[in-house]
Amino acid sequence: MTIADERPMMLLVDDDPHVLSALERNLKRDFRVIATDSGWSALQALSGDATVEVVVTDWHMPHMSGGEFLHWMVDFFPNVPRIVFTGDAAPVELDSVLRSMEVYDVLFKPVGADTIRERALAAIAHARSRQIGGVPVIDQA
Repeated sequence: MTIADERPMMLLVDDDPHVLSALERNLKRDFRVIATDSGWSALQALSGDATVEVVVTDWHMPHMSGGEFLHWMVDFFPNVPRIVFTGDAAPVELDSVLRSMEVYDVLFKPVGADTIRERALAAIAHARSRQIGGVPVIDQA
């Protein structure tokens, strides 16, 4: 008999291989981590069978920015909580964009795995609290 892995699934996206590797190594104790180095590979991972419960993505990436990736997330995976991390010192211009993408949290680099772990678990708990019988509760405006 196989025991099911109860750790939540995290999709982690960053184009820096050192950051990606270090975060994956430090987060795999609490999460099943799918680590991808681009928005395109993240979208491919999402189209697979894995049930991702939280996405943590870098904002500045080549080819497909974190913003472009998040637009896809909103359109095709609207109930998966999203966390962005960025090196922007003054992300004022990001504020309205991130709100429109319903980003759960924004973390500023350098950010440690413990902070990402804490915020990702909070995002998952929040998303789960908004479901009734496994069905997302949609806010009516």
